[in-house]
Amino acid sequence: MKNSVNEALTPPKIGQELYIGPNDDCTGGLAKVSSVEPHTFGDRPEFYVKFQNIAHRSFNWDELIKDQEQLKTTYGDQRAKSDFGPK
Repeated sequence: MKNSVNEALTPPKIGQELYIGPNDDCTGGLAKVSSVEPHTFGDRPEFYVKFQNIAHRSFNWDELIKDQEQLKTTYGDQRAKSDFGPK
């Protein structure tokens, strides 16, 4: 997926599967979009995306779209998981 201005302005759809990278509270992999929150910074729209099973954290859409190909190569079919909750 290329990082173009048009893609950044078009948010993902609820139910769409995207890759997320690892961070302090979840593993990387595929996750299903559960909500998209629009925000405006100055005159620039931005979107923050939440995922099922990782609802405690929002991800910046601009960052997500630019990393999709690399994350796909890294994670393949692996599902992202929250580090919170039962182990």
